[in-house]
Amino acid sequence: MNKSKVWAVALLTFLLQTLLYSNNIIKDDFINFKAIKIIENISSELKDKTGINIYTISTNEKLPEKANLYKYVKSYDGNFSKPFVVLIFIPRSKRVGLISSSEDLSKMYNASTVKSELIDVIASQDQNKLEDKYNVGIVQGVSELADQIAKYKNIELVNTIPNDTQEVIAIFRYIVYVGSLFVFWIFLIRPIIIRRRDDK
Repeated sequence: MNKSKVWAVALLTFLLQTLLYSNNIIKDDFINFKAIKIIENISSELKDKTGINIYTISTNEKLPEKANLYKYVKSYDGNFSKPFVVLIFIPRSKRVGLISSSEDLSKMYNASTVKSELIDVIASQDQNKLEDKYNVGIVQGVSELADQIAKYKNIELVNTIPNDTQEVIAIFRYIVYVGSLFVFWIFLIRPIIIRRRDDK
């Protein structure tokens, strides 16, 4: 097999894999191939373990002011299988949304927390390109959404991304807690113990 045929087979395999891994990506103006695969792995695992679908729409469109995201998602309705949650990211309109197929499903996650996971990555002050932040933010949002649904269902996922921000906050809280106990010991408990010892 000559080089041109090898490249053709490799390209065809890559395109087929991309198509196979794009069922949950409804629109992807920003998502690169690496992010697509991560999102699909997370979405597929959640689907296999809970029956719930996560779909992602990331678009460079400019929506009218105060556009209704429910109506916007409705235009893609034929692409969804129930039950589902759609994560929508429209940076030009400064919109991030979560639309679920039922009210019961929307109770399985905290929309504000999921959206914050995405927005915090994009708003971070670092040297990464904006498009890279978009990809990381979308992946983090999907991961957080899947983790919350899995937790609600008492299921553990292996493909989600660890939430570093929450881990840092947890460590910080632990340090503050230990520090408070130390201050409490030094300035309140220890003087009382010393005073009682001296009185004896």
